[in-house]
Amino acid sequence: MIAPMIVAALMAKGSMDLAFYVLGAVPLLTALAVAWLGIETRGKVLEQLHA
Repeated sequence: MIAPMIVAALMAKGSMDLAFYVLGAVPLLTALAVAWLGIETRGKVLEQLHA
């Protein structure tokens, strides 16, 4: 959990704009990782996903 430390450090330095950019970039990177690495589970039962 490095993002909260980065945001806190940026806010302490007075770089509020960069802190908000980081707060927006973290969910964006997470969404990209899920889109790239995630598997489609719609309509499948657990036994099909495990194999």
